[in-house]
Amino acid sequence: MFPLINTAKKAGWFTYEEPKRKGLAGTFTPGENIQPQLDACRQILGDKQAAFDELLELFDTLDTTEAELLTTLYAIIHDFQKAGHTPTDEEIITDFYNWHEEKKKFDRKQVVEMLAWMRENLLTVKDLGIWRI
Repeated sequence: MFPLINTAKKAGWFTYEEPKRKGLAGTFTPGENIQPQLDACRQILGDKQAAFDELLELFDTLDTTEAELLTTLYAIIHDFQKAGHTPTDEEIITDFYNWHEEKKKFDRKQVVEMLAWMRENLLTVKDLGIWRI
């Protein structure tokens, strides 16, 4: 479990239940001390809260496998753009498999489908963040 999750659990922001089987997400339940954090988020997000909520709803449709694909592809595209290069799909896919040996568990079709999903949902990498076009 990530250190942030442990910190948030100890602070009473939420409880977490491990997934019942591999490939599924765990279950987060709001804790007794969550309200001040929600209030702070609303203040920080301001007029961007609706767009942020929309993005969270979109990501909520992903399972852990899809989330891993998305975050790795995002990081690859971000790194290319940070270097001033707009990558082709083939460059992205090549970098995906070079990212880490473990990425070879994904077949090419899964990677291509996630790239298409990102485009369908108008996700793009911009200014060190994920944005919807």
